[in-house]
Order: sequence, then structure tokens, then C-alpha cells
Amino acid sequence: MFFFLVRYYKKDIEEVSTPGKKRKKRPQEGKSLDTVDDFTVNAIRNAIYRMYAEGLNVTVDTILKEIRERQIDYYGGRSSLHKLLKKMGFSWTTVDGRKALIENENIVLQRIDFLRKYKEEKERGTVSKSWQDKSLQSAKRRTVGDGKRFIVVNAGGRTGFVPGAGLLFVSGQKTADYHGEMNGETFLMWFEDMLVHLEEPSVIIMDNASYHSTQVEKTPTTNWTKAALIAWLEKNGIKHENNLLKVELLRIAKQNKPRIRYEVDELARNYGHEILRLPPYHYHYNAIELVWAQCKHHYNSNVGRAKRFDNDAVAAIWKEALDASTPERWARCVDHVEKLIQADWERKVHRQRHHSSTHHPPRRG
Repeated sequence: MFFFLVRYYKKDIEEVSTPGKKRKKRPQEGKSLDTVDDFTVNAIRNAIYRMYAEGLNVTVDTILKEIRERQIDYYGGRSSLHKLLKKMGFSWTTVDGRKALIENENIVLQRIDFLRKYKEEKERGTVSKSWQDKSLQSAKRRTVGDGKRFIVVNAGGRTGFVPGAGLLFVSGQKTADYHGEMNGETFLMWFEDMLVHLEEPSVIIMDNASYHSTQVEKTPTTNWTKAALIAWLEKNGIKHENNLLKVELLRIAKQNKPRIRYEVDELARNYGHEILRLPPYHYHYNAIELVWAQCKHHYNSNVGRAKRFDNDAVAAIWKEALDASTPERWARCVDHVEKLIQADWERKVHRQRHHSSTHHPPRRG
């Protein structure tokens, strides 16, 4: 079974006043790039891929034109799009005397690695179900006053949400940055409780959020003191001279840097599960994004009918939203994501074969 773990960014609609008239402000108009939601980012990325496949000239202007023609939910201008592309892992390079947009090689390699491992697990035949998880969500209480938020944590898959894996608690923050409520310790406690409820071995797919990435043993960085570096080298039995400069000790440490081990990976293996991490900016490989969008819509549409706005009332309405996500709905979302993964893999294989057939090594002699 597969299990995905990602973050969700809420996109609010703001009411603004103009003389004699009220209008709804466009979701991303006048806001920072942080408010551009994952679905929009994925739509832009796919538009760029299509332009590559069709052999079109890919520039900021042509991408912006493609976004407008395809009516993608992005309202920024040329300058904002340029910044967003860099944030998405794209960069500009000179090819044949002109600027061309390319994707960061590290992101490409991580995507290929993810696609390959995902397909290998599917083809092994030992995985019979597909599990996804959503570790963090925000449900805001609709009252004028304290602006209290409730953090919702749950897991699910093709057959629906995992029984007993749900968690809802009141956020201690007044801001929309509810991700700060989740830290490594809190996440591990919930994660282990969720693992207990998984009846079959699972491939757990998650992103690289900080609370997913607490290391079993921290590895040296430039922030370490010389004494700390020496202690780490001695602990790991790495030869060195104590009279070396800090920069020299750090170089030796990096040359002998072990494979990073995450606490969550070790915990999953203890229960017979494996973890596969999503490549950066690829939340569209996560079926739970579609499920959570439907849950949020149900919650927002029904929370206003609550006669009171205490914790129990909010929890009851959110439970309704989760119950509305039937196994049939989950199955459709999982099928949709797996089609995307398969299409991306086939496209990558096709590009590699095309590249190999059109680029021959020079003849000798």
C-alpha cells in the first residue's frame, strides 16, 4: 500500500471596499508568492512540460500567454512569474546564443528516482493497496473574535481514511501559519499511532517538511564549532589532526559524511513499512490533495449552520466532511494520481530515447 504525506496551503478570498461598491479580490492579486497554491504551481509546471513536448519557445512571455489561454488560476504578472519559476526550481541558461528555461537537474533526478521507485513497488506485486496521508490541515472557526484555528491530521487511501488515525486539536497560534504547530516530536507521536492502524506493509510517501526530517544523528555543518567537529570525528572513528583549522576539519567530515538517517524512516521500518519521499514541488503526485480540497469545501459550506462554535461543533462538522470522502471518491483520486505518475514516467522514458537517438557519439579516427 502507498501512503502520501504533504502540506496544504489555504487560499483565501478577501473582501475589499471601493467607493460605492464591494468586490471580491482575486486570490493571488497583490499577495506574495507564498499564497500561490500547489494546484496552480502544478498547472503551470504541466503547461511548461507541454510546451517542451510541442517544441515551443519557452520564455516568461510565452509561459504567461499559455497560462492565460489555458485559464490557469494565476493572476500575477511577468515579474512575479519570473520569481515563481525560480522558486519552482527552474533556471535560465544560454543555448545557441539565446536564453532558455531549464529545470534544476537535482529536481529532475529526484523526480526520476521517485517515479522509478514508485513503479518498482507497484510491479513487485506485494503492495495491494494505496495509502495516502495528510499530516496537516487548518479549519478556521467562523466567528468574529478569537479567530481560533483547529489543526486536523488524518490518513487514508484507496479504501478511505485509516480507522482511528484522525486527530483534531486547537491551534495555539492566531495566524494562518498553522504549520508551525507541528514539530518533529508531535508528528512522530501521531505517526507511530497511525502506523499501528495500518494492517498491511506500506510504502509511505511524504515530502521533506522539517517535521518529517528530524535526523537520527545530526551531521556536521558550517555552524558547528571546532570542538564539536573534533568530537564528531572521534565518535565516528575518522582519522584527523586536532591542530587542523575548522575549515579543514569540516572538509574531512563532509568527505566521510554518512547516509542521512531520519527518525521517521527508522520508525516506519520498525513497523514493517518503507518511506519514499516526494521530489520538491510535486504535490500533484499526492491523491490526498484532491481529497482534502473536497473536505475543505464541505466544511466551509456547512460550518455556518452550526448553532454554536465550540470545539465539539467544529469537530462534528469536520467529521461530516471526512465521512463524505467515500472509498469510491478516494479510489477515483488515487487512480487520477497514478495516471499522472505513469504519464510522467512514459514521457521521461520517451525523452531519454529521443535524446539517445538524436545524439550520437563522435566517430573515432
